[in-house]
Amino acid sequence: MAPDPAFPYTAPRFSRPVCTGIQTPERSPPWASSKRWRTPRSRPTDRPDLRSGFTVEVSVRVIEGDKERLQKFRGLVTNVRGSGMRKTFTVRKMSEGIGVERTWPLNSPSIGAINVIANEQKKVRRAKLFYLRDKTGKSARLKDVVAPGTTKKK
Repeated sequence: MAPDPAFPYTAPRFSRPVCTGIQTPERSPPWASSKRWRTPRSRPTDRPDLRSGFTVEVSVRVIEGDKERLQKFRGLVTNVRGSGMRKTFTVRKMSEGIGVERTWPLNSPSIGAINVIANEQKKVRRAKLFYLRDKTGKSARLKDVVAPGTTKKK
């Protein structure tokens, strides 16, 4: 087909790859085999299943100079988003009257451990607790979860 003189540009033609039906493991595309993504190094197994309303204590690795230490960040889980390796969570705490939020990837190597505080779970009816940012004082408090068959102490 000859190019049109009024429109000199013609898109380059690409040939489609021919599928032979036999692919060796070193030539197969990365998405063809799901075993590649299930390696033990790809995802830590000690991470808990987090939900909004959980009170957690996150041990974060902090490097200062040539020393490394764990710094604990304790607060309320306000947001869990994503899935698989891209899953992230947000923890909110009050520090000297100022709200502090930090977001981490769940599988981040900078997280040493995540401990869920069992007796400080809160009753929530939403997946995202962004409305807590605008609340102050007593209105920012959430009710505790009471296990069935037990009574709450006053």
